Amino acid sequence: MGNARLSLAIAWLAAVGLVRSQTSPGPYASISGVVLSDSTGTPVRRAMVTLSTLDTPPLEAVTFTESNGVFGFTAIPPGKYRLLANMDGFQHAWFGASTPARPPGTLNLARGDARYGITFRLRPLGSISGVVLDPDGDPLPNVSIRLLRAGFARRRPTYRNAGWANTDGLGRYCVTDVLPGQYVIMAVPQQHEPAGLMQPEVTLGQSSLQKMYALDLYPDTSRLSSASPILIAPGKELDGIDFHLTARTVAPVHGRIAVPEDVPTHSHVQIRAYPQDVPESNQNAVAMAMQPDFNFEFPYLIAGPYVIVATLTLAGREYRAVERIELPPGGQEISLRPERGIDLTGRIDIEGPGDRPGGPFHVTLSSGDSPPAGSRPAAEVKPDGSFTIPNVFPGIWDINVEPVPRGGFIKAMLLGDQDVLTEDMTITPNTREPLHIVLSTRGAGVTGTVTVPEGVPKSARAKVLLAPSGKYEHVLSYYSLAIADDAGHFEIKSVTPGRYKLYAFEELESASYQDPGFLKPFERLSEAFDVPEGGHVSRQVPLIQAGAPAAEN
Repeated sequence: MGNARLSLAIAWLAAVGLVRSQTSPGPYASISGVVLSDSTGTPVRRAMVTLSTLDTPPLEAVTFTESNGVFGFTAIPPGKYRLLANMDGFQHAWFGASTPARPPGTLNLARGDARYGITFRLRPLGSISGVVLDPDGDPLPNVSIRLLRAGFARRRPTYRNAGWANTDGLGRYCVTDVLPGQYVIMAVPQQHEPAGLMQPEVTLGQSSLQKMYALDLYPDTSRLSSASPILIAPGKELDGIDFHLTARTVAPVHGRIAVPEDVPTHSHVQIRAYPQDVPESNQNAVAMAMQPDFNFEFPYLIAGPYVIVATLTLAGREYRAVERIELPPGGQEISLRPERGIDLTGRIDIEGPGDRPGGPFHVTLSSGDSPPAGSRPAAEVKPDGSFTIPNVFPGIWDINVEPVPRGGFIKAMLLGDQDVLTEDMTITPNTREPLHIVLSTRGAGVTGTVTVPEGVPKSARAKVLLAPSGKYEHVLSYYSLAIADDAGHFEIKSVTPGRYKLYAFEELESASYQDPGFLKPFERLSEAFDVPEGGHVSRQVPLIQAGAPAAEN
């Protein structure tokens, strides 16, 4: 990544004439500063410092700090810039922002400006370490340790992967570069490898029972709801988070695939078993079913909830079967019948005056299910506006259209007569209705100013959130974020017409609004207003100060 950005920086430097001697002429500006460790105050060597324009996408120039932590840029054309410092093992830092959750400041550079003494204090990241042992106290290698952080996706609670490590030959692990926050820590044995098997138990008069290690969530539970989150302070190196894995009896899954009659010779079906008590798991078991009988087996699973997914490709067409099971301790037999994905037809229309994208347009679907329904089906739109998306399987799908007219918005998405712009698009094997997408060139604009309470010696710089109010508050595509400058001015373009509220946060995690309850404490601070199609609305919005309860803002 560093080399790619440095190449871009060199190209920009050459294009605008920044490659000059240290004695820059009067028409240009220069800046310099130092990068220090916030915890020790010592210089940070080889930190990457990026100077970027405010364009979309920005033009960037990159330099690296010397052994004394010093950096500098010379021969900078007058303009507005942002400055970012990055280093492995530290949180990134923006110029003018005391925390990553605050909006970055802007460097306003005039002709001949020389800005010295810019100081970045990078906060070290933390780590979590420990050991994984078997029931006899012996170390277990190749166990995956995963950090899970609570969050929201599609406005529903979920856990996201936030770091991982594998145990070594002594059973030890260390997850590095851990951001401050609360984490659930999980140990996931390699269930799909027979090497994880324990010696079978043999009871007189009974067959042997094979066992393998079960996943464990700290401190000692198999259920996510019973796990105890661990709080990591900035730069904290937390050791002693140990796991003692237990063995559970293997519960095999046997099955058969009912394939289409015309399946060619040498065809095969891939089957995956996704454990549903492992969030966002890539710890899925894989099996194959082949001719002549298309039988399959998962011999090394443990009782619990699973999603079994079978996929088959025939002559460029994809077939898929999904079954959710609660695998009992004794194992289970299942039968799967893959069904062909449908061809989703549709068209795009553009309304309104002004410039329109030259195309081509693309329509892409993203699965809203867990596990995701395979790849992302897509289609290029023909010159007459029609398109056909092949291999769309039953399930919930989100729709993405590119490009949207500059300053425009997506006005409508209809599957037959059903609104799928503000509601989920659910595809079934019997779906035959076309998808009609309407784009408009007449997006609205919202501008305004952030107001700061009297007597508060703070900048009006803020993260401004435009949030739909009323029946569309669940529609994530209606939300917009903007950065207000030091004077509090902000602008939001391409707004979908509707009823909205504005909030200006001094400090805001970017995805916080996906929590349906996040804005409720602040609702009385903002009055709803209407934004008409093609219109322009100007508002004042009070600053919500960091750390203060909603009632005090």
